[in-house]
Amino acid sequence: MPDVIRALIPDEPGALAKLTMILAERGVQVNGVNLLPKGRSGEAQFLVKDGKKAKNILDEAGFQASVDDVQLITLSNERTALADVCQRLAKAGINIEGCFGTTYGKQGTFVLMTDDNVAARDVLDLGL
Repeated sequence: MPDVIRALIPDEPGALAKLTMILAERGVQVNGVNLLPKGRSGEAQFLVKDGKKAKNILDEAGFQASVDDVQLITLSNERTALADVCQRLAKAGINIEGCFGTTYGKQGTFVLMTDDNVAARDVLDLGL
């Protein structure tokens, strides 16, 4: 399963370049990215295959990093597709703690961080 790595970065030119270069040079493929402002710093979220490896790399480089297991879902580009997923999880009592993604064309991919990924897989019929 994929993971999301979260790392705090300064809000300055070149910060994201430095972080992504460190990951690239150490063999980590970034498959998605989300940036969140947090005052004078920010949080970079990277979708990666091996979160433990990426976290260790960033820790060694002096970044504060954490790793989260996530759900990847492919949705059609219909108005109600994301709302349906959110409602299904809500009805099951599963909290969505984070989400990023995009649709372009006929379908898209979304990354979901929930408070119960095992139950979310079942509710969304994602399998293991």
